[in-house]
Amino acid sequence: MTARCNPLAAGDVRRVPLSTSSGGTERELLFHWWHGVATPNGWGPDSIRIAIVKTR
Repeated sequence: MTARCNPLAAGDVRRVPLSTSSGGTERELLFHWWHGVATPNGWGPDSIRIAIVKTR
C-alpha cells in the first residue's frame, strides 16, 4: 500500500495513529522522505531517505 500526504514545512511534525495509517495490522512501515533542491531543470529531490519502523 502506498500512501501520500501533503508536504510539511521545515520543522513541522505530523503524527498519525497507526490504526488510521495501516489498519493497525502491519509489522513494519516504510517511510520515505527527501528535501527539495534547486537543479538546472527546476526543483528535484536530493538523496531519498528511507526509515523502517517496526510496529510490533
